[in-house]
Amino acid sequence: MLVATYTPIVTRRPLLCLLAPGSGFAPVMVLGTSFALGGGYSWAALAASLPPLFLVSGLLLINQFPDIDADRRIGRRNLPIAMGRRRSAVAFDVLVFAAFLSMAAAAAIGLLSPWSLLGLTGLPVGAFLAQRVYLYADDLPRLVPSLGINVAMIHASLLLFGLGLLWR
Repeated sequence: MLVATYTPIVTRRPLLCLLAPGSGFAPVMVLGTSFALGGGYSWAALAASLPPLFLVSGLLLINQFPDIDADRRIGRRNLPIAMGRRRSAVAFDVLVFAAFLSMAAAAAIGLLSPWSLLGLTGLPVGAFLAQRVYLYADDLPRLVPSLGINVAMIHASLLLFGLGLLWR
């Protein structure tokens, strides 16, 4: 359903456009796998899906910054078009910190292994990116290097988070 509605519906509604990529990448896959392999859903599976939900949504969000004019011409209405880059940078910052907060909270309440906190090693880079994206939201030549740093931070954080989930 997400794939079928993406272009005609999702890309024209800023909040859906913000959360759809992360939702498809994380809760849909993680909870679907939980159901397929375990016969049901669990709070732990939901908790494990939140960091990638937030990080992937943030990834797609800042990757939309350079494409505002092209996206507007073809009828998209994502967050940067609806709110501007500066306010969308604040949304990015919230998503990054929500990812790390959800890791810590899930481990703190015992839903996930304490080893999943290995994913928090990306927090300093996430904080650096949050500041940089906000400062350079309207200065694309200075912002673009942050896009690559963000990809590396996401891969490293989620790899370590995932490895931590395997250790009990």
